[in-house]
Amino acid sequence: MIRGIGCDVVEVSRVADVLGKHGERFVERLLTENERPLYRKRKALGDSHALAFVASRWAVKEAVSKALGTGIAEDVTFQSMEVMHNAKGAPLMLFKDPLKERLMQEGLFVHVSITDEKSVVAAFAVAEQRS
Repeated sequence: MIRGIGCDVVEVSRVADVLGKHGERFVERLLTENERPLYRKRKALGDSHALAFVASRWAVKEAVSKALGTGIAEDVTFQSMEVMHNAKGAPLMLFKDPLKERLMQEGLFVHVSITDEKSVVAAFAVAEQRS
């Protein structure tokens, strides 16, 4: 059963503005310790790759927070959510405690999808009740 659906759209130019104003502090706030090396790899390829990476993580974490019905609040933080990829390259969410524990107790699994164009990234999340 679907418990919640979330969607978020991030303009890549907005990410450029935020990084211009706050620099790496924003990256540290948004990305987990495991996501940061992936960001650095993209940054080595050029600014457009780095901006798209940050935009995608921002969008998907906001979409997940909406699917969970809380927004970024309480145990739903940027640091409690991690976006990785499966063997086929599809995005998948990993969660850290206490959010991970709550989702397990509630029997929730979160599906995500990310799409991007040159100037915009969109992310969708579905919170599925499995038990």
